[in-house]
Amino acid sequence: MLYIVVIIGLLFGLGVLLSLALDKTPTLSPAEREAVTFSYKKSVEGKIPNTVVFHYNVESVTADRFFLQQSWDESRRVEIYKGNTEQTDIYYVPGYYTARLLADTVVIKEIPIHITHYDWFMAARQPMSTIRAFDRKYWSDAPHMGIDEEVLRAGHIDPSQAFQLAFYLVRDFGMDGDNFSYSTRFKMDPLDAVPCPNINLHVQGETGYYWIMLGLKGCESELGMRLGEVQHPGKYQDLTMFGTEMYQWQEINFTVEDKKLRFVLNGKPIFSTAYTQSIGAIKEISYFFNGLGMIDDVRLWDHTQTLRFSEDFEPHKAREPETVN
Repeated sequence: MLYIVVIIGLLFGLGVLLSLALDKTPTLSPAEREAVTFSYKKSVEGKIPNTVVFHYNVESVTADRFFLQQSWDESRRVEIYKGNTEQTDIYYVPGYYTARLLADTVVIKEIPIHITHYDWFMAARQPMSTIRAFDRKYWSDAPHMGIDEEVLRAGHIDPSQAFQLAFYLVRDFGMDGDNFSYSTRFKMDPLDAVPCPNINLHVQGETGYYWIMLGLKGCESELGMRLGEVQHPGKYQDLTMFGTEMYQWQEINFTVEDKKLRFVLNGKPIFSTAYTQSIGAIKEISYFFNGLGMIDDVRLWDHTQTLRFSEDFEPHKAREPETVN
């Protein structure tokens, strides 16, 4: 019995040593972390696509491999090397991103990247890894923001298969994301491939965001929200109040006062909640549909209820480019 205990002890010890030997997670001292530098510059302002030149220095860090990731999307991670100090990448969609510098699998530095655009930006994904942008000249002629099914097909997006349609407005809104009001109208057209149509409203701040889903009545289990740091999953929480008639025009309003949110759908209060971690200044509003969606009458008010942004998509014409900081 003693031999068995000794053998087990030896095996356990060897296992610990092997684990320690295989664990090559870099540990950085404050001085090493301070020596790491990470910055960027954009090649254009207010336009897409946009090449970004990243400048970095990882000479103080000991690791097997180094990577630069342009956003949350791990598929946009590229390997970088000691001895080099620059890496370029292209952003094809506007947004407020967080670029990451990694040593092996550990994030050692993060910086915000604000890729602005002078106008609304429309894009479709099919599959999600493939992005197709549509200029204003291809948008629907109706007095709202949308796109016709035949135009999607001409752009190699097949509406009979799953796809995502997204609208972005990315700029410095000059508004506090913890104290403002937002109103918008939306609807979707029925598609055979989309039994549960839904919309995701995204408001991105400097340090946090809102992700708000509404969907067809009966499909509420698929909904979910993130408001600041607080998550509301439809699988584990009753979100049926966010189910609505997606094939008719709907109006959603929400107000944030000192991190307390109130939602109103078609004039009826439906939900209230709160969070604690500030999302900072608003840098982006965007809409994501899992099918053929459209929006209208976008309004944002600041904490004094002063109207700071208004868009009714009339007249429907292209805008001249302007510099957006």
